[in-house]
Amino acid sequence: MLEKAKILVETLREELKSKNFVVEILKSSSKKYCSDIIALKSHKKEKVIMSLKCVIDINECTKQNINELKKFCVSTDSTPLIVGLTSRREELLSGVVYKRFGVYAVHLSTFIDALRGQKPIAFTERGGLYVNINGSTLKKARLRKGYSLGELAMKLGVSRKAIYDYEREKMNATLHIASKLENILDENVIKPIDIFDWKKEKITENSLPKQPLLQTIYHKIRSLGYNVFYFSRMPFDMIAFKQKEEKKILIKIINKPSKIEETLKEIELSRRVARLTSSDIIVVSDRKISKIVENEKYENVNIVDKNSIHHEIN
Repeated sequence: MLEKAKILVETLREELKSKNFVVEILKSSSKKYCSDIIALKSHKKEKVIMSLKCVIDINECTKQNINELKKFCVSTDSTPLIVGLTSRREELLSGVVYKRFGVYAVHLSTFIDALRGQKPIAFTERGGLYVNINGSTLKKARLRKGYSLGELAMKLGVSRKAIYDYEREKMNATLHIASKLENILDENVIKPIDIFDWKKEKITENSLPKQPLLQTIYHKIRSLGYNVFYFSRMPFDMIAFKQKEEKKILIKIINKPSKIEETLKEIELSRRVARLTSSDIIVVSDRKISKIVENEKYENVNIVDKNSIHHEIN
């Protein structure tokens, strides 16, 4: 299973790099992160950032894990995606979009096709396969064929109201009904799904840190007018951000002298994430640990004492 997961991550990395994405793999020997890959593609003034969770079975993604993934994406203006192979040991259908706690989940082949410009068309809902209908295309095709709402409904075997709702894009159609529609009208009426277009959710922080030092720093930053998200499944501990100012700060807090090697690795990972997401990064520690960290001379990393964070962030 671990080998399969490793191959999945490596395959995604190579595909993303082939499409000119800058890719960072988030990996730790001591804990699982809510994201495995951060990928950035810049084109002129536009930027695309993706945060991918790579799993064999999409049901491995817990609600807490996905909530952290969404918090990261809201604060860094990136798109969350789950890429896997199965759902409850059954192979995910290629070209079909699944959802897990509000985040798109797709088969590896579906992701690669979308990356190459071939968007999926169907999604799962209520145990069936559904599609989005392009209402204006449907109406034009119906009128061109000379069908009234009732006539088309009769040919299709649905109600007149269903056709009316399809045209107003108030209702989705089953894949079977949509295929019949296209055959009757000789027109493509299915609207493909852009898995890279994530509608941001309004997320509030509901999992505050339990450690006293982290709580103190959290409230200090909040008092400066920042939104703050806490993370237990990332190499950093918090993201402070002001959306209107497009300002983002990744914060790594060191309050234990043990496992310094792992801490140094997490600082480096955090630095790389900050680079891809155009964020600042601050490492907050006590005086003893800060000297150990300072010896590493990390580029673009501000190291501050826990009592100085007010001045550094302001």
